[in-house]
Amino acid sequence: MYDVVSFGSVVLDVTIRSSEFRVMKGHQIAGGVGLCQVYGGKTEVDGINVDVGGGGTNSAVSFIKKGLKAGAVVKLGDDEIGGMIKRALEKYNLGSELMVEEKGGESALSVILVDKEGGRSILTYRGVSKELLSREIDWEKVKGSKWFYVSSLGGKMSLLEDIVAFANKQEIKVAFNPGKAELKDKSRLERVLGKIDVLLLNRLELAGLLGVSFDDDVELMKGAGRLASRGLVVMTEGKKGSVAFDGEIRVRAGAYRVKSVDDTGAGDAFGSGFVYGRIKGWSLADSLKAGAANGASEVMKIGVKEGLLSESELDKWMKKELRLVEEKVRT
Repeated sequence: MYDVVSFGSVVLDVTIRSSEFRVMKGHQIAGGVGLCQVYGGKTEVDGINVDVGGGGTNSAVSFIKKGLKAGAVVKLGDDEIGGMIKRALEKYNLGSELMVEEKGGESALSVILVDKEGGRSILTYRGVSKELLSREIDWEKVKGSKWFYVSSLGGKMSLLEDIVAFANKQEIKVAFNPGKAELKDKSRLERVLGKIDVLLLNRLELAGLLGVSFDDDVELMKGAGRLASRGLVVMTEGKKGSVAFDGEIRVRAGAYRVKSVDDTGAGDAFGSGFVYGRIKGWSLADSLKAGAANGASEVMKIGVKEGLLSESELDKWMKKELRLVEEKVRT
């Protein structure tokens, strides 16, 4: 029996750090800001790190480090990269018993470019990681789990619906951190939201889901309150902190001030830290603090797993001061 089972992606991450990467703004760049290097030239690299990423394994390892029994339902190929992924996960005590391996399939690979400030750009080949199917999951093995933690499924809404339906039938609680592909299918997503226990979104994602302005605090808060009537909603705001809603109480938390060397995986770290608090029966405030601590520690190290906190390390972070404001939600 698992305390928590994670669903999502798995990818071999090759992180490349260079102080010569330049951040440049321009209207021709999607989003207006790009991480650049000289075209046709060579760029000196300060360091390379190879590890396993993907929301499915990031969250599972986070839970394992904190003493929970966790597994990951992810899909990989039987290629060399898939073998490297499984061997790398062994050091985190994450087994492959729930993983789906496709014969002749190509595993996912990402190259992550990190500048001197910790900002990054990611080049991703998703391979079979995005092709997980409901019929490939060994549902008997995840029966009796206490929680499911679902990260992006590459837009496979039927798979999401099957996971949530199974969880509801088995009385398993569900936390969901959707990706861009899931957020695009609003009509099907909204039908799922009433059946989950924790919805994790950043500010931009919440604004898009609600169809309101990113800068409109009033409408964002109102909208989050409406969503919270169907479950708990958590909104992250990067270095500004986070907000949690349960329909009656709204809690705002600051962020720990740390020197970031690699922001990759910060969302997975925060989400799994917050859900860990809920699994342990902690308050909204303490759960937000756990998420903030896990996220802060994670960005202080290269890669997406080395900085994730153990149970004893989290205890020390929980003793640190963090701005917390709790207020009643006006109805």
